[in-house]
Amino acid sequence: MEDLKKLIEEFFTHTKKFYSKEDLKKVFKIKGENQTNIFNDVLKELVNDGCLFFDKKKGYRIFSNDLGLAFGEIEINKAGNGFVHTKDGYKIFIKHEDLNGSLDGDKVIVKNIIFGRRKDFNGEIDRIVKRKDGKVIFEVIGDGYKSTLIPYDKNISLNIHVNKNELKNLLNEELVIVNVGTTSDNGFYDAEIKQSIGFISDPNIDIKLIASKYNIPIEFSKECIDEAKMLPKTVNEKDLINRTDLRRKNIVTIDCDNTKDRDDAVYVEKLDNGYYKLIVSIASVNYYVKPNSKLFNEAVERSTSHYPNNTCIPMFPKLLSNGICSLNENVDRLTKTCEMIINSRGEVVDYRIYNSVINSKKAMKYSEVNQVLDGTSVEGYEGFIDDLKIMEELSEILEDSRNSRNYINFDIPDIEIKQDENCKAYDFESIKQGKAERIIENFMLVTNTTIAENYSWLPFIYRIHETPNEDTVKKAIETLKYYNFNIPKIYSINEATIKKIIDKTKSIDTANIIKTVLLKSMKTARYDVDNKGHFALQLNTYCHFTSPIRRISDFIIHTLIDEIDNIEYTNDNLSLLEKNLKDISEKASKAERIDKLIEDEARCMSMAEYMEEHIGEIFEAYITEIYTHGMFAKTKNQISGKIRLEDIGEKYRYDSDKHAIISKKEKKQYRVGDKVLVLVKSASKENRTIDFEINKQKTLSK
Repeated sequence: MEDLKKLIEEFFTHTKKFYSKEDLKKVFKIKGENQTNIFNDVLKELVNDGCLFFDKKKGYRIFSNDLGLAFGEIEINKAGNGFVHTKDGYKIFIKHEDLNGSLDGDKVIVKNIIFGRRKDFNGEIDRIVKRKDGKVIFEVIGDGYKSTLIPYDKNISLNIHVNKNELKNLLNEELVIVNVGTTSDNGFYDAEIKQSIGFISDPNIDIKLIASKYNIPIEFSKECIDEAKMLPKTVNEKDLINRTDLRRKNIVTIDCDNTKDRDDAVYVEKLDNGYYKLIVSIASVNYYVKPNSKLFNEAVERSTSHYPNNTCIPMFPKLLSNGICSLNENVDRLTKTCEMIINSRGEVVDYRIYNSVINSKKAMKYSEVNQVLDGTSVEGYEGFIDDLKIMEELSEILEDSRNSRNYINFDIPDIEIKQDENCKAYDFESIKQGKAERIIENFMLVTNTTIAENYSWLPFIYRIHETPNEDTVKKAIETLKYYNFNIPKIYSINEATIKKIIDKTKSIDTANIIKTVLLKSMKTARYDVDNKGHFALQLNTYCHFTSPIRRISDFIIHTLIDEIDNIEYTNDNLSLLEKNLKDISEKASKAERIDKLIEDEARCMSMAEYMEEHIGEIFEAYITEIYTHGMFAKTKNQISGKIRLEDIGEKYRYDSDKHAIISKKEKKQYRVGDKVLVLVKSASKENRTIDFEINKQKTLSK
């Protein structure tokens, strides 16, 4: 197929004539059904890539500038206007009314291309060559056959035609996912209703909409649920064969206050020689979920659980994640245990990895454990105080060990969304790590490292974080200096200098801005079968093993460990295993990126909804970013909004040399890190936008 593609491309580089499909079949001597199907696929691919232009009447020819058209991918902004990015680097602006049914990410052809006032291009969409996915959410107006469908996103202008039989079961205010095609008749595009999401008034409908946007299934298939229902609800005697019994140990779980899926349990004791025995037991999900089952395959496709705005879209059905696989209090659960002996320098001097059974003695909450360790309250924890003190002691040793190797801890606080009973946000709060959170983080880090080092001889899934580009980090540091932050003097770019900057500036009010700028200069951590080490953790070998309920990488590593004795160690088998693990690594990394997008969008939506009720109010904020047409500011409760140049007050302009917004008289300037009072000018939950303006009055309403 690739050879045929190259031949066709080569043929058209020497001509600008149109050729019918039949003429081309003769040129390339295409015969028989199989060759014809391959030939048709190649032509379609060349058209979809913008290499060939197809005209229904004339046929195919090379796509070139003399056609007066342009090919590219369209990006549609929040205002509903489009920009077509062409292969040769041009950007063509498309007004909302000239989109002609195109959607964000579609491959399109542009016509009527002219220069705009600023020497950029303007045009109109001539046709859609290929949809990105064609999925659009429509709202149903009316019931049954009399209903009409309108795009739920008001920035989408699209008329569709669906088979009348698809309308009969629709109800007013129902939201449905529709697949929209590329062909239209009198401006109406052929479309097919794929599924119902729910109704506008449903609880958490906003989260369902965001999940649908990123193709995240909310529900599990019937076959998957049926498999889950067949699993046992309790641990049986036969499940305990060849398992070490840890049920008499004072093992506990420590997790978020509202968690439902507990997949890690811990126990620490101090030995007579001053060393520590750390037992970390992780839920044996793979004992219940076998390769090639429906549960297994759906978990691989999902690759992660999502937790937008205090909700959960799980990787496994709740019958598992909240039931038999969750290490709930006072019930027997199957686990895989990593037992480590750790010395006073935080070094693992001995370890064992084995299958086990535990009975968690308490489901602890971070907030309550922090109170115990801070001495503010011990209610409900009277029998565990000594255990928690030993955990704290070991955690501090492990943390000192991490710091000695220049571990980089960006420690940017999470944002807790406080919601009412209707899932509507009424406040936002930064959550800083307490002692309890650090205990679990340190215990999981040493466990993941031990597991990775023990199994690194196998084809494996590593958690990698590659060394950043030195020039990128230098540029970030120079930017921080332009912003007048007091950055300590550095002589080289490495993990020690990055850690030095973070440590020296962590006590100032704008520390999170500094850490965010530095974090953006780093490469993104991901999963890979090639072990490239972990830069931020300063580890040569690392993996994710401790969360098999919510991460596919961890689950697969559990499965791999249990299959070690069954693997035939031939070159072919090992190559196949490595290929399968690479595919899963790529899925896991992609799912993680999508998870970040989902969480960010859900948070932005809640913040915009919150600010819709605070328009006209004044907040104290810090400037977090400067750009050509304005700046961004973040309030004390972590809500970010845009400030356009015209909303600053006087006539201001962006000065690229000073990295600042300055007045034309240069008597006033704004830089990243400056504290300002902002007035909420507008907000839109639907568009996920918040607009501020600089408040000149010295009064603060919030």
